[in-house]
Amino acid sequence: MKIIVTGCPRSGTGYCAEVLRRLGASVGHETWGADGTVSWMEAPARHHGALTVHVVRHPLLVIGSLATIAPSSLRALAAHVPGADISLRGRAKIWLGWTAIAAAGAVETVPTEEFAEKAPGFLRRAGIAVRNTADHVLVPKDTNSRPHAVVTWDHLRKEDAVLATMVEARAREWRLPL
Repeated sequence: MKIIVTGCPRSGTGYCAEVLRRLGASVGHETWGADGTVSWMEAPARHHGALTVHVVRHPLLVIGSLATIAPSSLRALAAHVPGADISLRGRAKIWLGWTAIAAAGAVETVPTEEFAEKAPGFLRRAGIAVRNTADHVLVPKDTNSRPHAVVTWDHLRKEDAVLATMVEARAREWRLPL
């Protein structure tokens, strides 16, 4: 069985890929390896026979970081998320819509910050040998980070109070600190 880790863009998929590689899994980041992939682009796909895990990161961090997303990625997101665009409202819709798409096909949703702790168990469930458990928890959490806009709940509420309430509710559902 293969493993697929997916989530909203800018949710830490690069970090998750490095954690799995340090555990001995042959996975790619936004490409396929022998054991699977870690890619936001796989969220809409349903891979029967694969263990799919959804990683989720604090919405305000993702929404801020999405301000620098590539136009081609934005087009791919907009094909699945109505109202997806580079505006604050559009980026909030991306987080809300894409996380729902990713969660729908996953066996579990896990905050990115908890992924390293749970990764060995995910690999075992997928039937992938865990060959190294010494340093996977040492992967820097800022892997693949980039400068981005700071977004606050007040910014989001001012832009669209209803959407902000929906984002906040989903974040609570997934045990993300607010």
